[in-house]
Amino acid sequence: MIRLAADLFSVGVRLALPVVALLVMVDVALALLGRLNSQLQLLSLAFPAKMLIALLVLSWIAALFPRIIGQLAGHCWTGALRTLGI
Repeated sequence: MIRLAADLFSVGVRLALPVVALLVMVDVALALLGRLNSQLQLLSLAFPAKMLIALLVLSWIAALFPRIIGQLAGHCWTGALRTLGI
């Protein structure tokens, strides 16, 4: 049961990590841009840019969801059968 929970957590991290990492890189790039040009209105630029990038990455990762969920379902099924003793 603990292994199943660890697998669920691992899948969640594997699905979220690319989006989080890319958003951190966008924040760093916007911070550098703000330092280079202090008159630039970054608040009006940052929110739409981050939303667009996050949606693009999520749509790209959505192609991986069936494969990852299929693997997780196999692990869950095996764990349930092992727990029931079948």
